[in-house]
Amino acid sequence: MRSPRLSTHLVAGLCALALFAPAATRGADDGARADPLEAGLQCFADLDYACAVELLGAACAQKGLAPARLRLGLARLAESHLALGQREAAVAALLGLLELEPGLALPDEAPPKLQAALEEARRRRAPAPAPAPAAAQAAPPAAEAAWLRLGLCAGGEFVLGQDAEHLAHGPLLGIEASFGLNDLVRVGLGLRWSEHGILAAQDERAVEALGAWLGVGLAGEVGPVGLSVGLGVGVHHFGVLHEEAKTGLWLPFHLGIDVRLVDWLRLGLGLAPALTLLPDERRASATLGLSAGLQLAL
Repeated sequence: MRSPRLSTHLVAGLCALALFAPAATRGADDGARADPLEAGLQCFADLDYACAVELLGAACAQKGLAPARLRLGLARLAESHLALGQREAAVAALLGLLELEPGLALPDEAPPKLQAALEEARRRRAPAPAPAPAAAQAAPPAAEAAWLRLGLCAGGEFVLGQDAEHLAHGPLLGIEASFGLNDLVRVGLGLRWSEHGILAAQDERAVEALGAWLGVGLAGEVGPVGLSVGLGVGVHHFGVLHEEAKTGLWLPFHLGIDVRLVDWLRLGLGLAPALTLLPDERRASATLGLSAGLQLAL
């Protein structure tokens, strides 16, 4: 038998296929290496996430990649990382995506893991709050108004009106306590003692006065300086010691200013005009007290 003979054209075609097939395969591989983004997208479509991470990561690291292609690559890279359980790497890819598109919004049907990773990337990208100015940081906290204040004062009491013709100005001592109802309103009580010599010739006696009062007032602070104003009502008992004495209705008025030395101690000045009414005698006497003292703030 004679062996069948192949035609010359068929032999030439087979030879050409054998020569060019490896070259075509090498060309496809070279194309994938030349465009790793397309190759990575194909790996993603084939659910080969490890391949997609490798190729898309290399593609997104390239310089000069078109913004639209870079956004697509980063989005698929983040999804591939999540599919492999690599959440931190996915958040890092989404951070890069937010740099390109700050207002990025995912469709409602996007996987919950991807939505959560995007929210985490937004939180990390949010700018830190601006630090407070140095002056504000250094400013001490405002001192709270003291609920209780105890004070001790000393000074002089001046006799006014017709009584000044018979009585001399004299010393005074006072003690008081006040309670804060709120940051502005305070109520208080106090005692005050004073002494006035008799101006009659060769009369060495003196009139002593003891007053007790209840009052209400307003008080506030501007930095270390405190201001107060108040009105009181009480009784005033006065007379020559071991001799005649009288009792009247006492209406003291108070104006004060003080300075905070430390948190619990204040130094103050007070001006206290007062009126003593004697209903039985249908007359009144007026005095003006000027004093300095210390207040213990609790």
